[in-house]
Amino acid sequence: MHKLSLTLTLLVTAGACYGQGMIQFNNPSSLTRFFFVDGLGNPTTIVPANAPINFGFFWGTAPGALSDTPVLPLGTMSAIPGIMTAPNGGAYPIPGTQPNDVIFARVRGWSSSFGNDWRAAMAAYNAGVAGTIFGQTDVRQLEPLGPPSGPGTVIWQSATATNPHRFYPLFGVPEPSTVLLGLLGLGSLLLLRHHKQ
Repeated sequence: MHKLSLTLTLLVTAGACYGQGMIQFNNPSSLTRFFFVDGLGNPTTIVPANAPINFGFFWGTAPGALSDTPVLPLGTMSAIPGIMTAPNGGAYPIPGTQPNDVIFARVRGWSSSFGNDWRAAMAAYNAGVAGTIFGQTDVRQLEPLGPPSGPGTVIWQSATATNPHRFYPLFGVPEPSTVLLGLLGLGSLLLLRHHKQ
């Protein structure tokens, strides 16, 4: 009886996984490197190899109703600058979805010293804590999700951002003090130029 129950449980689990939609949570191409961006959203530098950043995928059935916790294992920066890596090749089922479903999602990146707590990383970044990294993509519509046979719907694209159903790979953010120092330097140059005139 115990073996029969276990077999039935495994069959139900396998069936549920088979029915779920898939995404490809990885960016193996040099065309989809992640950049640190400034406060204006302009690309500045490629995220260095093995940078201490965790990545999470947040999704929902409406743009304003995304999950508050990452629904996938977290990715990390790889040994190649700007390239993220994820377990299992980055192919994951999305619980509660079916192949060809339309969902809305965003990807967040934050300092790995905060573990899974992206909210704490965001709060520290907003408070100007030096060295804290936080960033997120805009909310994107993904349609349709890939089939359970994989590899799933690919969610990255090049910096040209021509596909409205893909994510821009530009969301690592340096600490605010870097931006403030840059603005201070620019202001000083303008002031110096004004005095010379």
